[in-house]
Parts: sequence; C-alpha cells; structure tokens
Amino acid sequence: METKRIKYQLSFYTILLVVLWTLIIVVSFLWNRDKSKKTMLEFARVYAHATYKNHVLYRSWNAQRGGVYVFIDSLNKPNKYLEDFPDRDLETTTGKKLTLINPAYMTRQVFELERKKSDVISHITSLKLKNPNNKADPWEELALKSFEKGSEESITIDSLNGQLYYRMMHPLFIEKSCLKRHDDQGYKINDVSGGISISIPLNKITTITKAELNRFKIYHLIVWLLGLFSILISFLLYYKNQKNSIKAIKELEDSEKRFRGLYENAPVCYQSLDKNTCFLDVNKAWLQTLGYKKEEVLGKPFASFMVPESAELVKSRFPEFVKKGELYGYQFDMVRKDGHIITVAYNGKIGCDINGYFKQTHCVFSDITEQKHQEILRNISFNINKKANHTDNLKDLLKYIQEELSKIIDTKNFYVALKDIPSGKFMIPYIVDDFDKDYITELPEEKSLTRYVIKSKKSLFATKSKHLELIKEGHLSKKVIGTDSKIWVGVPIIDKNECIGVMAIQSYTDEKAYTQKDLKILEFIADNINQVVSRFQDYDRIRLLNKTLTQSPNSIIITNTDGDIEYVNPAFTSLSGFSFKEVYGNNPRLLKSGEQPLSFYKNLWDTILSGKVWEGEIVNKRKDGTKYLVNVSISPVYDKDGKVTHFVGIAQDITEKRKLERDFIHAFVDAQEVEKQSFGEELHDGISQILAAESMFITVLKKLNNNSNKEISKNLDKLNELNLQAINEARNIAHGLMSKQLKEKGLILAVEHICKDYNVSKKVKFNFSTSKIKEAEINPQIKTNIFRIIQEITTNSLRHSLAKNVYISIKKTSNNQIQVIVKDDGVGIDYERIKANNKGAGLKNIERRVKLLNGTVVVKTAPNEGTQYTILVPLKDL
Repeated sequence: METKRIKYQLSFYTILLVVLWTLIIVVSFLWNRDKSKKTMLEFARVYAHATYKNHVLYRSWNAQRGGVYVFIDSLNKPNKYLEDFPDRDLETTTGKKLTLINPAYMTRQVFELERKKSDVISHITSLKLKNPNNKADPWEELALKSFEKGSEESITIDSLNGQLYYRMMHPLFIEKSCLKRHDDQGYKINDVSGGISISIPLNKITTITKAELNRFKIYHLIVWLLGLFSILISFLLYYKNQKNSIKAIKELEDSEKRFRGLYENAPVCYQSLDKNTCFLDVNKAWLQTLGYKKEEVLGKPFASFMVPESAELVKSRFPEFVKKGELYGYQFDMVRKDGHIITVAYNGKIGCDINGYFKQTHCVFSDITEQKHQEILRNISFNINKKANHTDNLKDLLKYIQEELSKIIDTKNFYVALKDIPSGKFMIPYIVDDFDKDYITELPEEKSLTRYVIKSKKSLFATKSKHLELIKEGHLSKKVIGTDSKIWVGVPIIDKNECIGVMAIQSYTDEKAYTQKDLKILEFIADNINQVVSRFQDYDRIRLLNKTLTQSPNSIIITNTDGDIEYVNPAFTSLSGFSFKEVYGNNPRLLKSGEQPLSFYKNLWDTILSGKVWEGEIVNKRKDGTKYLVNVSISPVYDKDGKVTHFVGIAQDITEKRKLERDFIHAFVDAQEVEKQSFGEELHDGISQILAAESMFITVLKKLNNNSNKEISKNLDKLNELNLQAINEARNIAHGLMSKQLKEKGLILAVEHICKDYNVSKKVKFNFSTSKIKEAEINPQIKTNIFRIIQEITTNSLRHSLAKNVYISIKKTSNNQIQVIVKDDGVGIDYERIKANNKGAGLKNIERRVKLLNGTVVVKTAPNEGTQYTILVPLKDL
C-alpha cells in the first residue's frame, strides 16, 4: 500500500512538471523568434541610415564648393541640364576642357556605380524634376509629399523587381549654395527640394534569420527532450530510493535483532549510552578489558568509569556528538576495576528511531595505552633534542634528560658516563644518587657494571642474582664501587658502532623497582640521544678550538679556496690593525706591502693549491701603513672526501726578532770588517816589509857569493823568486782584506780586479760580466757585502772546488734588484762532509751577509757538476 501511494504522488508531480517544462520551452522559442526578426530589421535600418548619411555628406561637400570641374571624357560629359549655367564648361591654359559636376549630377553617378557594385539601391528624386530620369516611384512620391507636410523619415518593407526590400527615405533641403542652380524653380532656403531613398535587399538577411530560427527550434527541442528525460529519470530514481528506504528500514529493524548476538561476542569493545550518558549495553570485550560485571555497569553514568578530567570532557563533548551524529578518535583515560588507568580511543555513531530522533549511541573503543606510552617516549626524545639545540652546557642537558625520564621511570638514582675523546677515558659528567653523596667524576678502570656495558655494547638488567653470575664469570670484580644496589639497569649510548657512553638507573632498596619495560625505555632514549650527545661533545671540542683560536698569540687567518677571508682571530687585529668586519670577504692581498715580487706569491699559491704546506717569511703592511715581518705557515684544510675547502694561515710577528738578528749580523759583519782591515794593514805594513827586507838580504848574500858556488847562487835565486811571490801574494791579500780597490774604484772595478788578478796568479779562468747596473745606484753597505760575498765564494772555488772555470755576473733585474751569480765547474759542495768536519763557516758567513741585505741566496750543486750561487738583493737603502 505504501508503495502504491508513493507511485501515485510521484506520477502526478511528474506530469505537472512535464507541462510546466513544455510551456517554458514554447515561450522561450517565441521570444527568441521575435527577437531575431527585430534584430534583422534593426540591422537593415542601421545599414540604410549609414548609407544615407554617407550620400548626404559627399553631396553637401560638393554643394558647399559650388560643384567641381572634371576633364570631359566618356564618363563625364557636359550636363545638358546646366546649359543655362554660364561657366558650365571651361578650358585650361594648356587647352584641356573641363565641365561642371553639380551635386545632383555627382550623386546620380555615385548611385549608378553603387548599383553595379552591390544590391543596395540608392535614388535621388524630387517632385519638381529637371531630369525626367530621376522620377520618383509611387512610394517615393508619397514619401516626398509627407516631407512637405513636416515628416522627417519614411520607412517601409516593399517589393522591388520581384524582391523584398527594406526601404528608407529622408528629405533634402535647399541650402544657400543651391539657390543659384534652382532659382528658376522658386525654392527658398530650407525648402524640401527632394529626397534620397535607400533600399536594402532583405533576401540575404532573411536567409540568415531563417537559419538562426531553425537552430533555435533544434536547440529548444533538444533542451525540451533533455528536460523530459531528466524528469523521467528523477521520477524513477526517487521512486527506487523510496522503495529502498522502506526496505532498508525494515532490514535495519531485522539487523538490530541480529546485531545484538554479533557484538556480544565481538573482539572489539562496544558500548551504548542513552541521552543522559548512562549505559544501556556493553559487550563481553568491554567487560574483560575493564574487569567489571555487566550488572555493575548497566544504568551507571559513563563518567563514573573515568578519571575526573576525562569525565568532564565527556560531559562537554556529548551534546556535540549528538548534533554531529558521529565521533572519531576521541581519547579518554578510563579506570579499570583494579585501579589501573588505561587510555582508550573512541569511535561512534548516533542511532535514531524511524522518525530520525535520537535513540542511543553505538560506540567502540580500543586500548591505546601502549601506543600513548610510545608517544610520550617520542615527545621526551623530541624535548631532549630541542633542549640540546638551546643549551651549551652538557651537565644541564644531562640533568634535563634525567628530569624528562622521571615522567615515566624512577630516576632518583641516575648517572651518565661519557667517553672523553682527547683522553679516551670515561668521565661521569652527571649523577644523582640518594645514598652516595661523594660523587666520582671519572669512571674507575676496575671491572664494573658500567665497564661491562661499555665493553659488550649491550644493555644490562642486573638483579642481585645476575650480579653474582657476572662476578663468577669474571666480568665484574668482587669489590663494589659505592653502595651495592638491589637492581641496576644500564644501556650503552652507541654512535657509529662505538660506545660513547652509558646511561644507568638503580635502586638500593627495591629489587623490583624496574622491569624489562623500563630497560626498553632507556634503550629507546639512548638510541635517540646518541647523536645528540656525540654532537654535544663535538660542540665542546669546537668551543675549545674556538677558544684556542681566539686566545692564540699568533695571528690566524682562514680563507676559502678563492682566497676570501672567512675568519681572523683577535691576534690578527692586534697585529694588523684591521678588524674582522673590515677584512671579511676580502683577500689577504690587502696586507701586501710590495716587498715581495709577483713570483713569490705565485709560488705560494701553487704550493697550497697542490695540497702542500707553505712556510716562509712575508713583509706585510698594517692598516696605518707601517710594515712588519711575519713567519707564516699556510696549510690546506680537507673535507671528508679529501677535497681542499679552506686554507689556514698562522703568522708569528718576527719583526723584533729579525731586528735583533740584523743588529747581531750587522755587529758581526762590522767586527769582521774591522778585523779584516786590521789584519790587512798588518799584512801590508808588517809582513810585507819583513819579506822585502828578506829580499835585500838575499841580494847581499848573492853578491857575497859572487857565483863562486853555483849551487848556492841557484838556491839564492830560487829563494828570492819565492820571496817576491810571497810579497805580491801578501800585498794582494792585504788589498783584498782592506778592500782597497772597492774603496778607490767601486764594486764593478773591484770585482774585475779580482778576476784579472786571479787570471794572472791562479790556474783558474775567471769570467766577469755586468748588465744594466750603475755604480751610483749601489749604496756603500750593499757594495761592501756583495764584494765580501764574492770574495768568499771565489776563495772557496779556488781552495776546494778544483774548478777550471769560474763565471761571475752582476746585473740589475726588472723589479729593481741586484742579481749576483757565481758559478764554477768544480766538484760541487759535499754538505755531509762539511758537517762531519765541522766546517762551513764560509757558507754561514755568506748567508749572514745576504740576510743583512734583506736578500735571498740559492745554492745549486751536484757531484762533479759544479756549484752555482744565485743571490738577489733589493737595490735600495737598508
């Protein structure tokens, strides 16, 4: 019966909808058809009106100019209706003939041209005609008469030549410029002289309109059919839904009966509440989970089985649950009959009666106590990591770890032992203990529970029996460190497979204070803080390194591989005068003094870019422009992949040290010069005079012998020859020691004298050359020291090298330096032999003098390949 009633009602409303829908479609079509016709006529009107305006415009242009003259040809013949006009025809000075084209003549020609080009018909006519060809048709004649009565426009749809036209006509009025040509017709200004008609063919427009109307018909038919189809489908679907609803209600009533048997034995916890949140029903799983009997639950308020906070939450959220009709994931803390608290997550829906009113709730819940416990652990781990990022004190961090763990474990007796990386020892940076107040800071080496965990890298749950077992196995010593505990739980802190520490809790009074679950909690926390603790230890080492850099007395610069400064320490600022802000991002070349050539810096960069350490001395310039000397070591810094990422330069100010060294060398060299001068004078004035006296005695002895004994005479001659050689040698040595040639003739001539003298007196060939050097450019101190250096080297070549040739050159370089090269082809220098014989004073003397001149000396030697000294000295005042 219910189904038939619904079907009848739906049929009535469906027929009504079909009728209404058909009326809407018909009205829409008629309205669009009428609109289309109006649009067609409006288009014709606008087009005709525009054409008329255009004709009036060019006709007015002609009239305002009194007509126009054109060359007479087949198209432009003299107008016979202007024969009385005196200036109708004219002739130009060149003999060409012109004729007057008045407005009417021009308009007629334009209309004829228009008729050839399009279907539009334009016609100018009048009731008083001069040209019979312009005679008005009946409709035009009626229009002209209406214009004389005051009408301004005439419009009609008429048939012309068998076609339908939209016709429009407007009057033409006499203007002042027209009176001269129409004076014989009696017109006055503003009189209607005639009119222009425009005829627009409607055949094309009508074709378009008909096509559009046909489309409208098809569109409206399709929409009408779609509407009918939708109404029919809606009827069928609604009818089917109503049938299904009736069937569903019946099935729901049946299923509720079956549901009771199903949920009663379901593994999930089910409960049903009335509108006052009192229990209507619970299943076996619910009773087993909370430990109650059914009669202890039914009729009781839901809130009475909860902790107070959750009970308040239920009271505040229940109206919202009823309104929404469902809830998902609500969490409450419920109290078991044995007093234990569990956390549950509820999902539920509202059950309604057949009229849609609240009947009861249907809810299920799951025990998420363990899941909640894990969430707490994750929060503790997160809080510890967050704390680690906001503290720079390891003890504070470990204290925070102990406080966080105390939320779920008894941590009254808690400590952490961590490996100190530099020393390798295990320290105890944090400990809290109820019994042992004398805390130790370093883990003893004895076998202990902590040492066992470190060695095994495994967690340990040590009850008293386990403790004794480990002693028996030799893992622990019998000696107890501190107070003996009833239970001890410790876990390793592992980072990169290395035990970096141990976290432990213990109880001195209760051997059941902890469970394996507590061990798992410690392991979870240890697994999550291992990197934090390791990173924190790294930060400690970084802070120590930072203090080292900051407090270092040596200047330190760190640059990237492009040479951009990224760090300088305070010692750098004190030494150079530049602050960190002034040098950051700049290149160390801002310290450049100009003392070192470009080749010096090229060698430096080539060395460090190749991954090697560069060491040397550099003259830098302070911010105030003063110069200072530093001993520098520049080292590359590598990343984990072995790629150079930075350079570290450590500089020590040796300005004062070098000054003292220079003062010492200066004093030493000055003492040498005084000694050489004194010895030279002694040799020249003393020994040379004695040798000269000996020569006189030899001469006297020779005369006394008077060749009586030829052997004696021969020996005396030999003795005299040797004595003369000794005199010359002594004088040469004396002159060299006193640097007589240097003082009298300068460095270049003094060196030339040495070479010439040796070429005569020695069996070694000396070659000397100079280039681009002028004596006046060299100051006395440079002259003296270079002269002595050359003396020292040539003396060594003569005495030790067994050379046959010696080459000496002195020249001025492009960067304003003196370059001295002394090269021989002897046996070379055997440095090991010189060291073994405790010799080499000459080499040291050369190095001292070069250093005094702020120069450099490079010695290249090889066995039986000779020796070459290359000396570079700045050519300026010292």
